Amino acid sequence: MYTLIIEDQNGRSAAEISFDQGSYTIGRVDGNDVVLPSNSVSRSHARIFVSNNKCYIDDLGSANGVQVDGIAIKDRTEIQRGSRIRIGEYTLFLEYKDQSELNSGQDILKTQIVSGEQSGYKLVRVGDKFGGEEFNLSESSNSIGRTEENYIMLTHSSISRNHAKIIFNGMVFKVIDLNSSNGTFVNNKKIPGGGEAILQNGDLLRFGDVSFVFVPSSQTVDPRQYVKKGTDTRKLFIIIFSLIIFILLGVVAFSIYLLNKPAPAPQTPTQQTAEETPQQIAAKLNAQLDEAEKYYFELHFKLSLDIIEPLVAKYPDNKRIKDLNEKLKFEIGNQKYFDEAKMLDDNRKFEAAIGDYEQIDSDSLLYEKAQEEIKKTRHKLHLAVYNDARSRCDEQVTPKCIEDFCEAIKELDESDGTKLLEEAKAYLLRLSKTKMKYAATAKKCLTELEDD
Repeated sequence: MYTLIIEDQNGRSAAEISFDQGSYTIGRVDGNDVVLPSNSVSRSHARIFVSNNKCYIDDLGSANGVQVDGIAIKDRTEIQRGSRIRIGEYTLFLEYKDQSELNSGQDILKTQIVSGEQSGYKLVRVGDKFGGEEFNLSESSNSIGRTEENYIMLTHSSISRNHAKIIFNGMVFKVIDLNSSNGTFVNNKKIPGGGEAILQNGDLLRFGDVSFVFVPSSQTVDPRQYVKKGTDTRKLFIIIFSLIIFILLGVVAFSIYLLNKPAPAPQTPTQQTAEETPQQIAAKLNAQLDEAEKYYFELHFKLSLDIIEPLVAKYPDNKRIKDLNEKLKFEIGNQKYFDEAKMLDDNRKFEAAIGDYEQIDSDSLLYEKAQEEIKKTRHKLHLAVYNDARSRCDEQVTPKCIEDFCEAIKELDESDGTKLLEEAKAYLLRLSKTKMKYAATAKKCLTELEDD
């Protein structure tokens, strides 16, 4: 059983991955089997695989190359036990362990490395007696709640059992409220139940009555800066006591005055109720609609709908409200397809994800965003098909696996890089020069690729 130990630029262990067969890609973006989210790592950087009980690594046309034991590789290179592999800012060590030596059977396909440089963020507690307590957001999904199964456990009565979670998708951090009882807030703005918000450096997060600040892991936070300055207790007592004495003296003086003054004739008081003018009502309504439209164009449809829904019943004849309400219902339907597609994409069900993205209406504000996601997902699908076909050929070369590999190559596009195409052609050329029965199939594929 091979074990790949991955360390970040500070020498900290980032992951330990065990495998004994198969082919795995390493790169910066989703779609790779091992994700190293750093700008020093290419989108599809390298491929590591086992063939005939030996372990090999290929450079897939990366910008910064692959080093094995200090030497930049140009072709497929066998990696031995104890080899030191350099990919971007990461160092990988290959070991071979017996099954009895392994601590866990971690699945390489579920391993994602979080780079300290790119995504090293933490929550620092502020505003109470636990101020300064830190929680590193080292997982791709960091759950927050009152019970022990959560990544961050907060034993406070205002915290729900499963309150919220903070996820990292390789690009941004998002906080998602899990329909908590007392809400999740970002910079004192409540996230709708089940809604989400993108986090920025320095954001103030509040789960129920427990507050945190979101900052890079390297940043030092002084919790005292977030404590509200209160009034001195002794001074407050003196002020209140003096005020009570003053009121009592006033009551006594006024009582004496009333006893010595004839009672006034009864009068009917006139009450004046301060009501908003039509102009004030219209201005307030326009401000609400402006905010709802702002959320609408920012693609925050649920936030916009939370503002519009109460106004529909209150102003049933208002054309601006009715139009925006119809648009939001339309976009919420498209948003459902988009969210389902993202979930399928995250679970590597690329073809199903593309199908859901294609369901989004061309008139939707999400259409262009969906088209971009389709391109990314197709890229991941092409790489997955390519790597699967190549892996099967590495295990046992047959005419059928070469035909499948050839079809996978034809599906590659410019985003996959010319280096990957050249590497595939070189592989086929080697097969075509053998005297095996699959040589003719390899030659035929090379001819078809050249004609394309």
